[in-house]
Order: sequence, then structure tokens, then C-alpha cells
Amino acid sequence: MILIFWILVAFFISSIPWPMVLGFLFLNRDIREIGDNNPGGTNAWKMGGWKIGISSIFLDLSKAFVPIYCVINFTGIESWGISAVAVGSLLGNAFTPFLKFRGGKSLAVTGGIWIAISNGWLIIPVMISLATFHSLQRTHVWTIILTMFVILSWVILRDSSTSIIIFWLFNLNLIVLKHRNEIIEGIIPRNWLMNIVRKQK
Repeated sequence: MILIFWILVAFFISSIPWPMVLGFLFLNRDIREIGDNNPGGTNAWKMGGWKIGISSIFLDLSKAFVPIYCVINFTGIESWGISAVAVGSLLGNAFTPFLKFRGGKSLAVTGGIWIAISNGWLIIPVMISLATFHSLQRTHVWTIILTMFVILSWVILRDSSTSIIIFWLFNLNLIVLKHRNEIIEGIIPRNWLMNIVRKQK
């Protein structure tokens, strides 16, 4: 029963579309009107500036981090249960009932989950990875996918349970599903990198 309770808690908390809430509260606008029409922090930033954007991303991170952190540290629920709660968090954001099951792309939620699972150890490696891959190529989703493999490396080196690896695979597939149109663009190298390659020829 306690596991089901926490899965439902994680789903409900993560289903709250904070970027949309902040958009309506402070801008009186629907952030899905711009960009990729996604109810996420990036569009909140584009429409409302960095204050709204950072606040949205922080709240989206937190809504995933808090329930997972509580489950890991205060409930005695073990790895398979932790993975189930994490899945609930991802699904709550990606298919929120508050937006007719058309939720966000779950990137900030993914970050919050892995910060909780790693107890913060992944923050710096993930930030370095995101900055590095973003500087090398222009397709945002490929930066995320490549960074997911950095997370997998940490999981394997830490000798994590099979359940965490299976959750990682679920997480990756959800990201691919939510970004399927962008993935088709492929990896597009930055101009500065292409210039270096041309000079070498």
C-alpha cells in the first residue's frame, strides 16, 4: 500500500504544469502559444524572461526530486519500488491529466529524478556533459540523449541494481518518444567545429 501511495503522490505532484501556472499567473498567457508549443520551462523562459524561466525549471525539477528523495530516505522502499515511483513521476509530467494528457517533454523532471537517485552526485557531470555536447552540436535532443549515456555510465560504475538500469531505459525511450520529430534532424555540428574539420582537409 505504501508503494502505491508514493507512486500516486509522485504522479500527482509531477502532473502539475508549473510553467503553465506561472505563465497564467504572471503573464496572463498560455506559454504553448510560442516555440514548440510545449508546456515546459523553455517556452516559459522565451515568453516571460529568465525569472519566469528559471522559476519554472526549478519547480519542475523539484516536483520530481522531492517525492523520489523522500522515498529513498524515509520509507524503506527498495530499488524496484524506487524505480516504480520514478516512472510515476515521469508519466505524471508527460501525460498530465491537467492538460488532457498532453504534458511536457519531461526533461526537467528527468533531472530532478536523477539528482534524487544519485543524491546530487550527478549534478556536475550532467552540467559538464550538457555544456560540452551543446557546444559541439545544435540539436537539443541529441545533447540530452548523449547526456543520458553519461548518466548510464554513472549507474553502471556505481553497480546499481537492474531496476535502476531498466528505469534509465524507460526514461530514455520516453525522451525519444517526446522528441521524435526533432531526433530526425540528426546531430548537426556547430559551425566552428565544421570550420576546423574543413581546415584539416
